[in-house]
Amino acid sequence: MDKSLAHFPKSLPGETVRKHFNIIVEALWYIDGTKDKIQQRAESHHVKPLPPRFQENFNNYNDFKEKRKAAQQLGSQELKRHSGLIFRLIGFAFTSTWDNLRQDLEVLALSLDYYATFLENENQSQKYSQLLAHPVRQVAEHVSVKYAPACNGPIQAKYSTLNQIFTSEIGENHPVYFDENIHVRQPFADRHERYRFLNDIALSCDIDILRYDPGGGLGTNCVNLEGTKGSISS
Repeated sequence: MDKSLAHFPKSLPGETVRKHFNIIVEALWYIDGTKDKIQQRAESHHVKPLPPRFQENFNNYNDFKEKRKAAQQLGSQELKRHSGLIFRLIGFAFTSTWDNLRQDLEVLALSLDYYATFLENENQSQKYSQLLAHPVRQVAEHVSVKYAPACNGPIQAKYSTLNQIFTSEIGENHPVYFDENIHVRQPFADRHERYRFLNDIALSCDIDILRYDPGGGLGTNCVNLEGTKGSISS
């Protein structure tokens, strides 16, 4: 506070000064370990970023890694409480001499309030989605198509089952719903392996791959369609 030339009136009792000072301390303590999350939301949502004074300093009071604990989850009510207390503090006449610190405290209060509103909106959106009788992501708006040209050389062994289906059992543009329990020798170890399998696929015929993720952590559904280049992609 002395470095920022921010002083309290000498007439204020020591207990009152400590009370005002703790408003700032407790707000910074509360968001410690979660500042990066606020900054990330500020890049893509209607959230005001933290001022550099408080983003780059006053960190790691709570060493969550050493305690082997995750950083606490920020709550909208608590964020609004801290924001309101800071606004109340900078509303006192004596803070008019605090210059840049007062301005940064105002931005800090706004940032906490904006992030609280963001959390409330996200919560309402999630509740609305859970009440829907259909997936949140509809096929018409969330489907993607990738063209996979035929392979010029030998087919990799991991694609042999799919290649046999496309070349001998179905006709052109006949859909095949991809199922790793049927079309792969053994189920994938994780999502990364599944992604690589579908991303690098190359059979002895051209195929278009339709991808659809309904959301809710259910994963991406894929339908493979045999056809010439551009038959679906275009």
